[in-house]
Amino acid sequence: MAILPTIRRPSLEVTLPPSRTRLGPVPVLLLALALGGLGAFPNLLQPRIVWMGVARDPRLELMQHDIELACATLGVAVEGRAFRPHLTLGRAKQTVSREAAVALRSAARATDFRSTIEVSTLDLMQSTLSPGGSRYAVLDAAPLGGH
Repeated sequence: MAILPTIRRPSLEVTLPPSRTRLGPVPVLLLALALGGLGAFPNLLQPRIVWMGVARDPRLELMQHDIELACATLGVAVEGRAFRPHLTLGRAKQTVSREAAVALRSAARATDFRSTIEVSTLDLMQSTLSPGGSRYAVLDAAPLGGH
């Protein structure tokens, strides 16, 4: 749910001028997000991304929709898939063995973690991929409910 100043995909590179990487006020009040449940994309037996679930919240979904529309005005293609809020816990660099995937699935099913986090800003993030792992930097932050 982030707008990046440079977005690289096999057939797409969008570079935004620095003036377009500033966030304006976000008219959404503070969000209290309920966390829980572990899963993986595309699934627990073929994990590429391991995640913790975020409960659906209409305000979060509307914010994601508004961000997607803002990106579309900048020429970024709108994703044609449903928004599935989550926190990424890890990424697999290579294919996971069947044995490890079954162990991950068992651990995910046995984990009963629940918590709530308060979100007070919408952050504009930049991710830089490298062989040693991704690096993330906050380019700007807008307080929720800001004017």
